[in-house]
Amino acid sequence: PSPLPPPPHLPVRTPVSAAPIYRIKHGGEVTYIGPSHLVVYPLLHLMRSPSYRMDLRWYLCQIEEVIMRTLMEFDIDSRRDEEHTGVWVDNEKIAAVGVLAPS
Repeated sequence: PSPLPPPPHLPVRTPVSAAPIYRIKHGGEVTYIGPSHLVVYPLLHLMRSPSYRMDLRWYLCQIEEVIMRTLMEFDIDSRRDEEHTGVWVDNEKIAAVGVLAPS
């Protein structure tokens, strides 16, 4: 896709001033994805396995759990936040988690 101008109601500040901005549907608000960031798109059919549940909060917690277990393999202690999705190390967010769910 080609870069789009930001929506007029969103101020855009990127760490790299020349970074292009793309408007996509990813389930969140504005996200900066830089050269060192890893993006993962798990694709699951939640109705195909008896161990899956049709519950977005459950699904987000499962993704967070995989991230936290992966970090544990590198001796990095992490946690969830009660109010926000994602995974945190100390007071810094190390992993953002968002989903786009069809209605």
